[in-house]
Amino acid sequence: MMKDAINDKFMMEECNKFTRKMLEAKMSINTICALVKEYQTKYLYIKSQDEELAKRFTLKMWWNSRENK
Repeated sequence: MMKDAINDKFMMEECNKFTRKMLEAKMSINTICALVKEYQTKYLYIKSQDEELAKRFTLKMWWNSRENK
């Protein structure tokens, strides 16, 4: 399972883009890691249910859904 997650190019690219942007914005690395972990958990769950849907579940989409709560 973990090997598959690391090899998931879509998820890793989403996390890398987010991490770079948040580091540039001076966000704490601990906060970045916690947010990335939360996204990855949700992404992997969605992927286990529907791989095609997961390919559309961007980190930006997840972030926006968090802000609307």
